[in-house]
Amino acid sequence: MGGRAEVWETPVSRPESIAPNPACPPKSYLSPSVAPRVLQVVNGEHYAGAERVQDLLAEQFDRLGLWNGLVCVKPNKFPEQRLARQVPLWSFPMRGKIDLRPAHKLARLIRAQQVQLLHAHGARGALIASLAGWWTNTPVVYHVHGQTGVEVGGKWSTWLNATLERRILQSCAGLIAVSDSTARYLTEHGAPAHKIHVIPNGVPGRPLRQLVEASHSFASQSHNGPTLGFVAWLRPRKGLEVFLDAAAQLLPRFPALRLWVVGSFETSAYEAEIKTRAAHLGLSDHIVWRGFCQPIDAELDMLDVLAFPSVLAEGMPMVLLEALAAGVPIVASRVPGVTDVIRHEQNGLLVEPQSAAELAGAIEKLLDSSQLRARMIQAGQQCHAAEFSDVVMARRTQQLYAHVLATQAPSARHSLSKGLALGP
Repeated sequence: MGGRAEVWETPVSRPESIAPNPACPPKSYLSPSVAPRVLQVVNGEHYAGAERVQDLLAEQFDRLGLWNGLVCVKPNKFPEQRLARQVPLWSFPMRGKIDLRPAHKLARLIRAQQVQLLHAHGARGALIASLAGWWTNTPVVYHVHGQTGVEVGGKWSTWLNATLERRILQSCAGLIAVSDSTARYLTEHGAPAHKIHVIPNGVPGRPLRQLVEASHSFASQSHNGPTLGFVAWLRPRKGLEVFLDAAAQLLPRFPALRLWVVGSFETSAYEAEIKTRAAHLGLSDHIVWRGFCQPIDAELDMLDVLAFPSVLAEGMPMVLLEALAAGVPIVASRVPGVTDVIRHEQNGLLVEPQSAAELAGAIEKLLDSSQLRARMIQAGQQCHAAEFSDVVMARRTQQLYAHVLATQAPSARHSLSKGLALGP
């Protein structure tokens, strides 16, 4: 595990960033004019942050003139909710966690479409892509969106995915980490450091939001109270319980408080648990349950503050980037992945995870100071434009493709599949 991971065009130098690998070709070598034929292999069960990245990449690649297609191995929400409709999509469903039959179909598709590179997302997508890539001598880039081994409850599926991922990390031609934190996680779990490339997530820009007037305040007597937002796939690791507890602490000061909760629940049991908690805290009449919303722009425009109290390490949360672009002040928990985006008291406020008191205090600080909110809005939109644009993300990814294709030996085989007797 020696060496350091490469950071591709990271615009802001952070003290704890992983330094560029001196063996990396110079930036001018990675010509954005290289346009290979690429298939993204995705899970497809949900449409959340990682799927938003996949969708945006497909859209931007199409605009850049790069032929690309999408393959879903667990088609469910993604095929119907994606925005890049002009990009072809194939569904090769896995019937179980170790169903390898879709790899045969993918191998045939690679040959039929003359695909030159596979871009895999998620452990399942990477498994199928690695097998099909091995059979067809097609290099695989694996896009790591978060820390696979970190999940609430230590579920069996989490362990299986993390174990599978560790094997896959050795076999791919390139690895994309969405943040420095994710890159460190990968090296700690045995990924070859020279294969790791940090490419931050990106989202479309928004028109500059008008700064809050200094006279605007959220007095407790106001009939138009503040609107606090929570946007996520609603599951235990996202800290919705912490958000509700913090809101209950804020309610005496802001009796007209409104909570704008955007996202679908992971399970009906969790939904019942959360709504019971909200009722117990006296918040039921203050909450607007918006469910899944796409696109998210109109939802963010409703918010005065976005709370992101995640309790575990993240990859690079897309909603934080969307909020920066939209000019929404952010209060988030100080966990890996989040701290790659939010710099405390610069473009947002950070609090300790699972501390409702700290979360409530930071939100109150923002609501009490229109000048602070205005400063956060301005800094956030500048940060997005410099670091987290979808156009920049796509161009960096295209540069990585050029590097992989230039350095991958034509006869290279993926070690994951060695010893397997089956073939397409």
